[in-house]
Amino acid sequence: VPMTTYETNQRSYIMNQLLFIVFMVLAIIGLIYILMEHIVIMPIQELTAKVTSIGDGQLETKLVDIHTYDEMKSFVEAFNTMADKIQHFYSELEQKVNERTHLLQEANVQLLEQGAALRAMNDKLSQADQLKSEFLAVMSHELRTPLTAIIAFSEILLYEENLSSQQREYLVDIFESSHQLLSQINDILDMSKIEAGLIRLDRRPTDIREIVDGIARIISPLLLKKNLQFHINISSAVPIIMADYDKVSHIIKNLIGNAVKFTPSQGSISIEAEVIHQKQESYLKIAVKDTGIGIREEEQNSIFEKFKQAGSPSEREYMGSGLGLALAYNFVQLHGGQIRVESKVGKGSIFTFTLPIVGTGGYICSKKKF
Repeated sequence: VPMTTYETNQRSYIMNQLLFIVFMVLAIIGLIYILMEHIVIMPIQELTAKVTSIGDGQLETKLVDIHTYDEMKSFVEAFNTMADKIQHFYSELEQKVNERTHLLQEANVQLLEQGAALRAMNDKLSQADQLKSEFLAVMSHELRTPLTAIIAFSEILLYEENLSSQQREYLVDIFESSHQLLSQINDILDMSKIEAGLIRLDRRPTDIREIVDGIARIISPLLLKKNLQFHINISSAVPIIMADYDKVSHIIKNLIGNAVKFTPSQGSISIEAEVIHQKQESYLKIAVKDTGIGIREEEQNSIFEKFKQAGSPSEREYMGSGLGLALAYNFVQLHGGQIRVESKVGKGSIFTFTLPIVGTGGYICSKKKF
């Protein structure tokens, strides 16, 4: 047999075998792809679509078109179970939200009704407060007339020479008590005007030295009686300020009066005044210092409120109306200044307030609660 014929046959056989093998490989690959697509790819695509649907809010989505008999079947069953639970939880949540919404609507209706009732009550309270202020103003004015007569007649009787010591003592008591009552009535009248927004500042040139000297003359008998030292330290740089003379006098008189009242015998009281500069503005700073009984720290924030006094009623040896510091606070605020207190129990107190050196004309304070 010729070698060429043999080699030709061998090459033909090998080529046939190679073609058969390639065909079988391609066929197996195709079969595997078909099986994988049916068993894995299609279920995963379907699962992805269902998960996307659930994410879009379609909680009733289920995997019902996938029929497999391997691990994917268990996965599909678990997914359907999860979808059922999610839908169940969502239904419960929606029901609770509806219940809470209904409760909130009922609560909102109740709040509206209560708000209307509170507004009506607030209107009544405002009217009652206005009537109280008007009543106090009228009564204070009416009481001042007979009190002024009592003070005048008692002062005239004190000049009589034919009085016994007991009669003179009684007249002095009447005179001093009337003055004290008149002062308290004036405080009530001023506070009523402040609450009604009727306080007017009459700014004019005011000399602090003149005010302090006048107060020093008035309290000198009390200083001698209690053996108290009184020091005045007013800087030479303190100028004449534009302020309401009477109200500034009331502030200083009240602070010094309290210092005298609450400072025991052998103590000392001082008043200092100097010019300070804050934010390109000049202020007169006045400080009243004493060595009195002091004020507890927790009470220092409330002593400037009306009808507030430091200490319990059983601890107070010196009773008062509780309006002096409240009026002082309001008068300082009306001038555009500030007032504060520093105190330690048993060590004394320092009341400091500031007043603008240059002020505008008098004005009416707007109605405001202090």
